[in-house]
Amino acid sequence: MNAPKMAMQPLPDEKKIKLYFTSKIPPRADAATVSFPRLRASRSEFAVSEGLVETLIIPTRQFDLSIDTTFSGSPQALRVTANVIRGNVESLRVFQEGPRGVLIDVEHTDSISTEYCTVTCEATGESRTGMGACIDCRGQKGIVRLCC
Repeated sequence: MNAPKMAMQPLPDEKKIKLYFTSKIPPRADAATVSFPRLRASRSEFAVSEGLVETLIIPTRQFDLSIDTTFSGSPQALRVTANVIRGNVESLRVFQEGPRGVLIDVEHTDSISTEYCTVTCEATGESRTGMGACIDCRGQKGIVRLCC
């Protein structure tokens, strides 16, 4: 008999945040997948689908939030990162507007100091720093926009 699956619990220097997905494309039709290689989650990869809500566990200290996005038919993921100050992230929102475009929004807690961050496209090395900084990361099969 299988034991019931236990929910992941944060360690003392971690916290849980929500991950919200929205999609404007038909279910399963060219859905992008996102993964968070340096974070703990109930699973390692998520297909972007309307109304999906998941939980991630993040550090409560400053860290680099890495997000890999893979578009349908693409041999390789696009990695974007956000340098997050003191782990003051309230949630992440992932929106797929079409088969070749994904927007990822890092929502901070209500503090001016946490809205200042650096976002980077790992494929090009390009980065932006500032309050509410955004970057577009272009790959062979699509574009990921990360805003922090």
